[in-house]
Amino acid sequence: MNIDTESTKSFYSVMVEFLLCTGVSTIDRVKLFAHELARAGLHPSSAMGGEEVYAASDIDALVDGRYREIDPNTPGLGGLKCSVGFLLLSDWFPDHKTYFRCGSMKFKGEQVKVDVSGGVWANRKERRAVHESLAQKILPVALALHPIVQPALGAITESDFGSYLWEDSHVRKRKIITLNWVNFFGPEYVAAYGREMLMNIPGYRTEDMPDGGVFYQSRPTFVIQDLIGYRHWKQEATAYMAEHKIRLHFDK
Repeated sequence: MNIDTESTKSFYSVMVEFLLCTGVSTIDRVKLFAHELARAGLHPSSAMGGEEVYAASDIDALVDGRYREIDPNTPGLGGLKCSVGFLLLSDWFPDHKTYFRCGSMKFKGEQVKVDVSGGVWANRKERRAVHESLAQKILPVALALHPIVQPALGAITESDFGSYLWEDSHVRKRKIITLNWVNFFGPEYVAAYGREMLMNIPGYRTEDMPDGGVFYQSRPTFVIQDLIGYRHWKQEATAYMAEHKIRLHFDK
């Protein structure tokens, strides 16, 4: 007999990460961001860790309460000036245990990082379908949030919560060091590399963004379904970027 318990399940996550954002530099813009999350189906919650997540009755009050200004000279915080973070309630997967969170942090000056993370506990039999469904649900959320946060660079990837996709130094120099499932190149990247170059990166889909940036999607599915095709894409993308003096690094 197979008993499906939490110990037999694994946690499958997807992260949206936007770096060097200029659109959430004030608390009112953070509130706009939080309301957009709610419209997209991820409801900001006043819950703290360890208790049942519930939708906040007043999103503006929640942001006011979570917006923390910090002395940037505090040891160990790396120049952190302020932060906003809260859990999110979603009914996307009613039959699974889920965890969603949003964090927005402002570092030295106006360097702002925004991330939205989601994860689902699932058994191995259903993991591919659940992981893919999570990514496909998060993609339109990222597209809706993008014009609000106005990042220099963004991506949707599988990641542990709180990790960074790139060092800030690479983004400040407008460098491309990797390609993820979905990538958002801001106007500064278009200026640095040229629209034609970015639009012609081998992959599944590229589109012009309303802010003058470029949207790039490497393959139609988040979960790699064709390993041979995926390896072929990596070879093509690596060769193409090398022609433009860009060296790509892939985790796997």
